[in-house]
This record gives sequence, C-alpha cells and structure tokens, in this order.
Amino acid sequence: MAEIVSDTPPQAPIAAIRRRLLKRDLALTLLLAVLLAASAGWLTHRSASATATAWHAVGIAQDDAEHAIYIGGIVLERNRHVVAGAVLGCVAGAALGAGAAAIIGLVTAGAGFAAIPAAATAGCALTGAGGGALGRPLDDFLNS
Repeated sequence: MAEIVSDTPPQAPIAAIRRRLLKRDLALTLLLAVLLAASAGWLTHRSASATATAWHAVGIAQDDAEHAIYIGGIVLERNRHVVAGAVLGCVAGAALGAGAAAIIGLVTAGAGFAAIPAAATAGCALTGAGGGALGRPLDDFLNS
C-alpha cells in the first residue's frame, strides 16, 4: 500500500500545542476570576462611604442645575421674540438657500449640488439674524 506524502506536519503536534494553549488560557481565566472576586469583596467594604459621597455630589449638581434652569428660563422668557424670530428666519433661510442651490444643481447637471449645505448654512445665518433683529423691538417694548 502506498503512503500519501504531504507537506503539512502531522496533526498530533498541533493538537498538543492547542491543548497547552487551552490549559494556559484556562489558568489565566481562573486567575482573573479570583482576582476580580477579591477586588469585588474589597470594593463592597469601601463602597459605603463612596456611595454617600457620590449621592452628596449628585445633590449639589442637581441644585446647581435647577438654578441654571431657572436663570435660563428667565433669560428665554425675556427674549422669546428674538428666539422665535431667529428660529423662523433660520428655517426659511435654510430652505431658500438649499432650494436655490438645488435649482442651480439641476441647471449645471449636478455641479451645484455640492453647494447645498453651504447655501443652507448661509441662508440660516443671514435670515436668522434678521428674524432675531425683527423680534428684538417686541421684547424691548414688553420688558420696559
């Protein structure tokens, strides 16, 4: 009977290497599990004071956030027409700018489509500033 000659090494050494690597990986995994369990036990003893400190910090942050929300609400209430005019102007300007760039894109066989984001941004900035300027006299009249 003829033997089959192959270039690959026999499978037995590869299997032995795999078993060695598996044993090593298993030992490292068990060591990691033991270390994590030990650190978890240490953390549970230390977490009581850390939890109290964390809740105290959360309380301080919540008080400061409420103060900032009140101040922001007062500022927004006093300038509501400026904000509304700026938002409406921005939406209208962005639509006009993007629409104009899209029309130019159709005329130029697609070359103008690259200008849509820039045109929308410019339209938003210009008409948003104009809308805010139109809303300013209303807020000045109501706040005086």
